[in-house]
Amino acid sequence: MEGSLGTEAARNKRWVTAGRKAACLLACLWVAPCRAEAWTDGRSGDWWMLALSGVLLLAVLHEQGLLKRWGQALQLARQRSLSLNLQRAMAPAEAAALPAPDLFDDPELPAQPAFKPAAPAQALKRAASVFEHCGEGMFVADAQWRIQEVNTALCALTGCVREELLGRAPELLSAALRDEVLRLGKWSGEIIERHKSGALIPLWATVVRVPAATPEAEPEYVAVLADISRIKKSEAALKHQALHDPLTGLPNLALLRDRIERQITVAQREHTCVAVLYVDLDSFRDINDSAGHAAGDEVLKIAAARFQDVVRASDSVARVGSDEFVVVLCGLVDEESAMRLGERLIEAMQAPIQIGEARFNIGASIGLALFPADGITVDDLLRNADAAMCRAKVQARCTVQAYRPELTRAVQQRVELTHAMRQALEEGQFYLHYQPQVRLSDGRLIGAEALLRWQHPTRGNISPVEFIPLAESSGLIVPLGRWVLHEACLQATRWLGSPGQPQIVAVNVSARQMLQPDFVQMVEATLAATGCPPQALELEVTESMFLDDAEKAIHLLTQLTSRGVRVAIDDFGTGYSSLSYLKRMPVQTLKIDRSFVRDLPGDGNVAAIARTVIALARTLRLDVLAEGVETEAQAAWLRDEGCDWAQGYFYGKAQAPELFAL
Repeated sequence: MEGSLGTEAARNKRWVTAGRKAACLLACLWVAPCRAEAWTDGRSGDWWMLALSGVLLLAVLHEQGLLKRWGQALQLARQRSLSLNLQRAMAPAEAAALPAPDLFDDPELPAQPAFKPAAPAQALKRAASVFEHCGEGMFVADAQWRIQEVNTALCALTGCVREELLGRAPELLSAALRDEVLRLGKWSGEIIERHKSGALIPLWATVVRVPAATPEAEPEYVAVLADISRIKKSEAALKHQALHDPLTGLPNLALLRDRIERQITVAQREHTCVAVLYVDLDSFRDINDSAGHAAGDEVLKIAAARFQDVVRASDSVARVGSDEFVVVLCGLVDEESAMRLGERLIEAMQAPIQIGEARFNIGASIGLALFPADGITVDDLLRNADAAMCRAKVQARCTVQAYRPELTRAVQQRVELTHAMRQALEEGQFYLHYQPQVRLSDGRLIGAEALLRWQHPTRGNISPVEFIPLAESSGLIVPLGRWVLHEACLQATRWLGSPGQPQIVAVNVSARQMLQPDFVQMVEATLAATGCPPQALELEVTESMFLDDAEKAIHLLTQLTSRGVRVAIDDFGTGYSSLSYLKRMPVQTLKIDRSFVRDLPGDGNVAAIARTVIALARTLRLDVLAEGVETEAQAAWLRDEGCDWAQGYFYGKAQAPELFAL
């Protein structure tokens, strides 16, 4: 019985020992990850794991006898910290009398052997090995700057063998540099070394004066030379990227401005001229849209190469925009010679450009500005050359236009008028007048056309001919047209059902307005907000709307007419009159332009055109309205030819709605 009990006790003891060892292993594997995870994730649910791990770790440390040793180590650390603080608080002399605490002294660790410096011979051998195997070139020179020793890296840098360098004075160190080393004891900077092959190598040099070891000896000099060729190449590449167009490799606007500034300085000193030609590629956007941007990039590269072939080596060609280039001429140039160069640039672009299987014909419009006649600063020259280029594109493409001061005044006026128009829209300076539209058969008032007016606080009434094109180009036509539509629909609602008042209001809509993605929804919302029925609204569009995308325009007009809104083609016959599209257009009215009415009935050609338009409308079952009717003879002729409606001064000028009457 006692034997069995002893056996059982031994077995239990072995199980306890095994459990303690397993607990030790578990603590080591578990506590650190649990603690890290709890701290990093911040999950409150894991804190019980951290607490359990800590308890288990303490138990294991106690079992292994480590807690006692850790306590002794912490007590020793506190004593050393107190000793250090005491030394800091004492005077220097008193602190020096105290023995320095050995922070690495641990009574539990075995004593380390004392450090012994290397023997002089061993230290000298080690220094020689470092000198020989250093990656940078090194040499030692005597007091007369004669090279006494070189390492292998210096021989590789210079391309010379050791014997060719010893005894020579280093040519890369100038006399001024040597004097500075002698005065300051050290110098660092960038120098250029010529390789034995003739190539120039940029180096970063550090030269140090080593004092003499004894009074009888002379000082020596040690130089360390590092090859910085890669760094210089990287700097040059970054600088090139910052100052050049990545596609064509031409200078960009930043480098161009610097070059123009330099040429202006030279021209002022030598009393010469500087010519700036601003080049814009005509129809380049069509290439991007039809063939893609990759083809467009190839066209730009070819154009840049052609421009460079035309100019002299002393001239500059830069790319400053998507399809815009600037050519700068210097020296004895005048307007005539600069114009001739511009014509050669245009001729260079006349040859078709072949990209794969596609051929592109592209032209160039150029504006010219001269220093000092057209500007004395870089900004003046670029701005004025750009203004002249814009005039070349408007008046006649593929030409060179010289700058004239009136161009700047015109640009300034456009900028001022655009700003005033934005302010007028915010302050309510715009208003609508309405011109009557009558039925020719009985003279009855049928509708009215809403016409926009602008009463400027200082300039008075500004003509729509002046501000409508500017609103189109600046994009202001979109918010302005939205306001016009809202006001016209409000007025149509007021007139609706009133005897002797228009029952249809016509509103002019630009192509830019109608191409807005929410145009149909905007019209619906305006009709709903104003209470205007769709059949009381007629939208007048021009034929230019069908130039870019006729199918899209037809789909848009179909959406409007399906909602009950009437559509009329304004100024019919003056633009893109395609009969194939006209028969598919969901329109109700054709408006004969005033240019075909003005000379009626005396001009036979004009009468033939007007008669044809009326017959065409009759064939397509459309209403026809004549604009600009000013005399009884014109009205009678149109009535006899079967024209439905008319408007013009003969029936009444545009006026305010409260004064409206036929």
